[in-house]
Amino acid sequence: MTNTIAVSSYSLRQLLGPLSSVRREADGSKSSHVWSDNPQTMTLLELPAQIRERLGLDAIEICQFHLPEHTPEYLDQLKGALADAGVRLIAMPIDVGNISDPNPDYREEDLQEIESWMRIAAELGAKLVRVNAGYVQAATEPHSLDVTIASYKRLAQTAASLGLQVLIENHGGITADPEVIVQLVEGVGRDQLHTLVDIGNFEPYMSAVEYAIIEGKEPADVDLTPLYTAIARVAPFAGMVHAKTHEFDADGNPLYLDVVRALSIVRDTGYTGPLSVEYEGTNGDPWENTRRTLALVQEVFA
Repeated sequence: MTNTIAVSSYSLRQLLGPLSSVRREADGSKSSHVWSDNPQTMTLLELPAQIRERLGLDAIEICQFHLPEHTPEYLDQLKGALADAGVRLIAMPIDVGNISDPNPDYREEDLQEIESWMRIAAELGAKLVRVNAGYVQAATEPHSLDVTIASYKRLAQTAASLGLQVLIENHGGITADPEVIVQLVEGVGRDQLHTLVDIGNFEPYMSAVEYAIIEGKEPADVDLTPLYTAIARVAPFAGMVHAKTHEFDADGNPLYLDVVRALSIVRDTGYTGPLSVEYEGTNGDPWENTRRTLALVQEVFA
């Protein structure tokens, strides 16, 4: 079976305009936070055709926060753009709410919002949806996972009714620990919850490289053995993979992370599912660096 290779809309975020997210404050209110102010030079409706033309791919992963609106009219336009380009949506990461919120009223509100996005993903033709276990930047102190497991079980039922599969990503917060991810998968059920293995989202890479780049600092040189070990721990449960890169050297080789080694760990588990190209750097042409990332994926999953 040949792995489907897609490209994440996040790879081209520098072209798609400003980005913001909504967070719940300590008093329970929600407020919007702008975290990227790149000017828009391409619309999401233009992206599918560009992916087909520039990368030769027929699959895409669209981040929920890249949809500028979700009116029926706009969703019809996006479905038309995908169909016209011959590109299918395989997955939608959903970055709203906190399914682990201890406040049941807040949690219910967030679960309903996530389920509304799941319905949108299904309408657009996606088969996979990623839902975070909590806020990405949340504290990682040990706590009961019962609430998180119950939330994922509910979302898995909703997903099944829509023809979707729910994924949990190693995406900071409590999922910085691969053992927590395994506990959640087994608590929900291996058929109900699969992992989205992001090869660059485990420590010490996140702190030493990802956060440093976000903060405009020089990444530290660290031993990444724990990251490769963590990838091996969650890869057997994989339903999707994020093939992540940040920056490249003058010869086009990825810096900081041994991408081929990381992807090979997943491949060697016998993984046959989809892979999404996720260029997360900020230097150089995002199309060229996405193409370089794609070449690394194709090298491992030939």
